[in-house]
Amino acid sequence: MLSELHEKEPVQTRAELEAQSVRKMGTRDGEIYRAISYFILAVGTPVLIGTYFAYQTNPRAAAVNFVCSCVLLSIGISAWVYGGVVLKRHR
Repeated sequence: MLSELHEKEPVQTRAELEAQSVRKMGTRDGEIYRAISYFILAVGTPVLIGTYFAYQTNPRAAAVNFVCSCVLLSIGISAWVYGGVVLKRHR
């Protein structure tokens, strides 16, 4: 009974603590990339929808909207994929 009370929890080494910290930071980074990608996709989608309305009045403005929306959506999709890769690597 006394031996059970005096048992200590295993002490983690410095290397184990650093590895755990790196894993936590990697998970955090992956989640941040995913959150940023959702925001960028949420901005790019209305721009793409606005291309239709811009085309009705000014085709040049529609071209600019289309290019901008493609860039925003590609950045958002890339960040989402990269966030997934980071999350898989650190889980």
